[in-house]
Amino acid sequence: MNASRFFLIVVSMLLCSACEYFIEPKKSPETLELQVEAAKEWTSNDEFPSFTECDSFLPEDQQHCFENIILDHFYEMLSEQNIVVRKSVQDTVYINLHIDTLGVITLQHVEKTEAVASYLPNLDSLLHERVATLPKAHPAVKTNIGKKVNATLRLPIVISAN
Repeated sequence: MNASRFFLIVVSMLLCSACEYFIEPKKSPETLELQVEAAKEWTSNDEFPSFTECDSFLPEDQQHCFENIILDHFYEMLSEQNIVVRKSVQDTVYINLHIDTLGVITLQHVEKTEAVASYLPNLDSLLHERVATLPKAHPAVKTNIGKKVNATLRLPIVISAN
């Protein structure tokens, strides 16, 4: 057997046995599930929803800017209401907002006490109307996967009337 033929046979055997190193092993559903869950977790590198007015802020301050613009928007509406109360009210209402991948903000839920509901029976409709007048936001971005994602935000609104 000549040397070149022997060399060709040895190289062929090495290539055939080494093919398994080039094939990616199949991942189990559990492994894929863990990877998806890890990608969903919010990290400090991810981009919180924002408004154009917040673009000049440092990344760590953009979330506060975004939340303050929304809260100011609601407080302005509440201050315009002519609310008559028999006793002073100091309470907190929580609003759950949804910001979709297009930056559209919608009100999902309003958490309020019975006292607030009795003093402000039309609060939910006022809040829904006010959300509709919010400017379009920049959506949240998961930087580890490079995609715009839906976000949910829970904000407190302090109700104070004398």
